[in-house]
Amino acid sequence: MTYEQSLEAARTIGTWLSKSTGHYDFLSATPVGPKRAGKKFFIRGAPDMQTASDYGFSYMQVSRDSNVTSAYETLGFDTSSMSKTVDMNRFHLALNFANKHDVSFSYLTTVDGIKGWGVGYKRVLFNWRYFYISHRIQYGRAKLDDYFESINIDNDLSFSLYLRLFDIYAGVKHSFGQAEFNAPNSSLELPKVYYSNEINDLDYFYGAWVATSTNSRFALQVNKFGDELTYTGKFSLWFDSILPIANNWFRDPRYIKQ
Repeated sequence: MTYEQSLEAARTIGTWLSKSTGHYDFLSATPVGPKRAGKKFFIRGAPDMQTASDYGFSYMQVSRDSNVTSAYETLGFDTSSMSKTVDMNRFHLALNFANKHDVSFSYLTTVDGIKGWGVGYKRVLFNWRYFYISHRIQYGRAKLDDYFESINIDNDLSFSLYLRLFDIYAGVKHSFGQAEFNAPNSSLELPKVYYSNEINDLDYFYGAWVATSTNSRFALQVNKFGDELTYTGKFSLWFDSILPIANNWFRDPRYIKQ
């Protein structure tokens, strides 16, 4: 095995780990607080700024594709004894301001000891009735002691159709970042590996959420990483304010206003 082969294998594994442990809010192009009323002809004074919040938990299962498997084998790992998937749990918080700006935070943990955190910002670029186009930038860091540490930055453009009781969406994503592996022997150390999606090799995602009550949502999202699909389920509590308010929690979702 040449140094170039080991470096390319580390880049493949590092890209997979960094992308999958990055920050995700699992929200559509629709803001957490969509506008629920048309324009008014007569407004006295400046209207109050509308806000909303989303508190959630997600479970994500990341599969190891053939390229990552081959990279591990190049570095001498016995892949037959390795798990084919990595299960990731995230805790989420998203805040919306003025029906256009979402700020999100997440904390990542796995049974294998991976820890991570991330932040994101989403802005609505275009809105026509129930159709939204948004741009989102996300920054995430993750670490597994004595194994790896990574940084991931994502830019995505997403599209959604908000239909009050459910929301369907899709988007494309560009990622870049770095990963650094630790080795017990200094002679085995590799330099940091860097990665960036080519324009013709962007990742994509699609999903939908459904309102299970006036204050709860369930979402399912699919991400394309390499040759495999990654599935995520998310349950969250949603409020018409920054802080949760005790006001008819979990009523019939048909009470939600368009």
